[in-house]
Amino acid sequence: MFGKLVGLTALAVTVGSSLIGCQADGKRLPTDESPTRVGAYGYYWRKPKDAPAVTPTPARVSADPCNPVIGPDMMTTKQGFPTGEMSSSHVMLQEVFPAMVKANSNFPYKIYVSNLTSATLSNVIVTATSLQNRSIVTSNPQATTSGPNGETRWFIGDLPPGKCMVIDATAKANAVGNSSTCLTVSYANSLCSNLQVVQPAVALTHKVTPNATVCDAINATFEVKNTGSGPATNVVVSESLPAGLTTMDGGTSYTFNAGSLAQGQSKPFSLGLKATKPGTYTIPAKVTADDGLLATSEPQSVTITQPALKIVAECPQGGLVGRTGKPLTFKFTVTNTGNAPANTTVSATAPTNATFSSADSGGTGGAGGASWNLGSLAPGASKSVSMTVQTSGVGSVATTATATAPCATAVSAPCTATTAGLPDLGTLVSDVEGVVYVGDNHEYTCEVMNQGMVPLTNVKMTMEIPSVITFVSSAQSNRMENGKLVFEVGTIPVGGRTMWKFLAKASAPGEHLISGITTCTELKTPVRDDELTNYVSR
Repeated sequence: MFGKLVGLTALAVTVGSSLIGCQADGKRLPTDESPTRVGAYGYYWRKPKDAPAVTPTPARVSADPCNPVIGPDMMTTKQGFPTGEMSSSHVMLQEVFPAMVKANSNFPYKIYVSNLTSATLSNVIVTATSLQNRSIVTSNPQATTSGPNGETRWFIGDLPPGKCMVIDATAKANAVGNSSTCLTVSYANSLCSNLQVVQPAVALTHKVTPNATVCDAINATFEVKNTGSGPATNVVVSESLPAGLTTMDGGTSYTFNAGSLAQGQSKPFSLGLKATKPGTYTIPAKVTADDGLLATSEPQSVTITQPALKIVAECPQGGLVGRTGKPLTFKFTVTNTGNAPANTTVSATAPTNATFSSADSGGTGGAGGASWNLGSLAPGASKSVSMTVQTSGVGSVATTATATAPCATAVSAPCTATTAGLPDLGTLVSDVEGVVYVGDNHEYTCEVMNQGMVPLTNVKMTMEIPSVITFVSSAQSNRMENGKLVFEVGTIPVGGRTMWKFLAKASAPGEHLISGITTCTELKTPVRDDELTNYVSR
């Protein structure tokens, strides 16, 4: 950037007592007590018309960095560049020179160069664009005539902020009259910048658990790293998962925001995965970042296995059972049809119409059934267990065996054996006193027992009573059928019995026999029981 504004100064040159600037009749030109502007560039000093000698008014002490002291016989001019105003300019030039000199005599001439800014000005050059009736004899720094048109120049170089540089010169005016200069100043600051050129790069590695079951959590670990220079921003690791593989919360893809990575910085993260079915899965991984950065990791594979169980039940033959029951043995065979070991257990429910008796292969049992711990069952391996029960009734003897193992679906096999039993009936008609007076009420006791293995239904006892004996009463349900007393008993379960009493009396003495004939649906042959009582007269 160059600032350029020209300032012009003039001084009077006299020989003896003569003063350049008077009229032909010797009258002085009009003047003031202060410098008069010459055009737009500078000032010169006119002497008062009634003063025998010119005494310049001292210039005020400036507030610029140079702040030169102006003697009583000296005068000064100054200007800001490039605007002409000190408040908005960058450089100020100020000349200090005598108010009047003699022709062909050396005189001191100083140029003050001030940096009005807070920054260093570079390549500062002061140029005398015009030297009218003035030559530079000597100067420090040395003047050159290196301008395009041979102008005189002073090379200042760098001018620090708020600093002043003085051009200390000796000048000479060769002729009587005015001696003037026009000065300008320039500078050429350079704006320099330096930036760092970087090239970030991203790299990604990941590892996956190589083998697992469908019930295991699959651990995947990732590490993303900035292998380049400079920061990598908006670093994201993401990828879709193959079908059959999800995150622990059921997602089908994963994303990890690593944010910004400084040069050489790495960030690890881990991911839990699970499989929905057996198979081999390849898990990809990629990382992206701003500015199109992309990297992939070597795909990693995991093999997923799962145990699978099969159970087969072998049911025993049932058949007829007696009153003490019959032992039955149930056998169960478990096979691991999967491709992973199965830590297998087997349980069998308590059978109906039977009680637990024993279990082989280390099994335990009781009222709730039986159970076995088979341990680890290798893929393709089978193992059999048995449970023996004691039947306690007829009908279905049913149980269900279930095989379970971690990570395997439980399987069950029901097993039923059918037992059959025969009916049997026991009866009793009795009394306590064997000799009874005629006309007295006599108590008889009747009892029916189910001694078979099936319930007895429609049980009834028909009484055969002699005509001389009359039925009095009974709490048991009864009725007269075809002139005979019939007691209704109904159903008697296996092992059950029904007992009742009735009163009767005889009208004639003698040995009188009372018979009870019992029938039921299950038996074809009636069961008869008799009681003989000896009735006597009083």
